[in-house]
Amino acid sequence: MKDIETALEMRYKSLKMEKFPLKYNNLFNGIGFNEEISLGVTDLKIENLKFRNSFCKIYKNSNLILLDIVGKEFKLGLELKKITKRDLVSTGNILYYEMEENLSRERFLEVLEFLKKLFAGEIINLKFSKFKIKLQISNPIEIMKIKLTEELFENSHLKVEELKGSFYEVFLMTKSEGKESLNTWVNFNLENYENYSQENLELSRIYKMEIQGKEYNLIEKIKLEEPLTKEKVLEVQGKIRREKAIIELETVEMGK
Repeated sequence: MKDIETALEMRYKSLKMEKFPLKYNNLFNGIGFNEEISLGVTDLKIENLKFRNSFCKIYKNSNLILLDIVGKEFKLGLELKKITKRDLVSTGNILYYEMEENLSRERFLEVLEFLKKLFAGEIINLKFSKFKIKLQISNPIEIMKIKLTEELFENSHLKVEELKGSFYEVFLMTKSEGKESLNTWVNFNLENYENYSQENLELSRIYKMEIQGKEYNLIEKIKLEEPLTKEKVLEVQGKIRREKAIIELETVEMGK
């Protein structure tokens, strides 16, 4: 078997949610700036969510004004446009952000909530000696990503620093705590499909994880809901698509 991919896995890949934790960047790689303006330190606040001592800079070239914000919990960059000599507003065109990994669970969820509100159009006003900046953007795709990330914590007690790997691996880690079965469908390709003889096919993948200093193998067992006949395999030339399946998870401590 090769190219195994489940529907649950594809929902992360379709949104380009790759390695945990969440980040995004649509700034053209290699772009240069000929002016850098240090604005100083400020607090970011939306409602009761507050992040202190974020360092702010403006980067400029002939075509772009970019606000760069670096805090203890996350980094954030937004394109700005000039309204007056002193007033700037966000455009929503260029955006990048990256969450820090070593946050407490509570603070991590607060960062998610803050970013979700920001991408939903909540206004942040920043005042500096040289500029006044108004941040207001709308980005429903990033909100969707944040909600999927929040779901990982709904029934999990794992710490943020224990969640390593791809978003799908982290999803499986959080689900393995409850020993629950997951309904999905699966795509895969059968090698040497002409010689296929099994009907009750089971696929499996193994992931490495570490919890409280102990290393585990997380085994993902994908069981097809219906027998996969040789006739069907030959008909599709071994390219199996959207077969209903159930995922069962098992964690095995290494060295035992």
